[in-house]
Amino acid sequence: MESQRPYIVLDLPNYLIDFLYHEFKIGKKDELMLNRDNCIGKYINSMWESSPLPVKKRKAENPVKLLLPINQDDHYKLSRSFIYVSDLKHRMIVDYLQSSFELRRDQFFNEAYKRGYKQVDIIEAFMKAYGMKNNSMNFDQLKKMDYRKREYLRENIAKNIQSIIYQ
Repeated sequence: MESQRPYIVLDLPNYLIDFLYHEFKIGKKDELMLNRDNCIGKYINSMWESSPLPVKKRKAENPVKLLLPINQDDHYKLSRSFIYVSDLKHRMIVDYLQSSFELRRDQFFNEAYKRGYKQVDIIEAFMKAYGMKNNSMNFDQLKKMDYRKREYLRENIAKNIQSIIYQ
């Protein structure tokens, strides 16, 4: 009988799960194969730990199962140990994914605004591109995020101009 492939489970907001599916360029399934072809995969893969004894698993409201890649260096450890992600490293992964999502979102929106698209079209295109349903990240949330980002930019422009005028 074939042994089960080693995996870790993360508890992520739905929109970050959609983001992972997009970044790993695979369709929706119950499990994601964690690959090292991009920065996100490398980062998450560097965060798991092993223990000779079972580790208490955290309760997950939105679990996503990430299958670990097996290479020659990790094969023995993965087959003989209990794999887990500590609470601290879990928070670090969520923060990293959140930051990566925000960077991708900002790049997408900035490029679309440069090309003259309307906000409503940009938001709908972003949700479609990242496979986001209205329940994972809705239109209004993206609109608020965009508004805050643009307001922050306007404040910086005002400060820069005032600092030049009042020198």
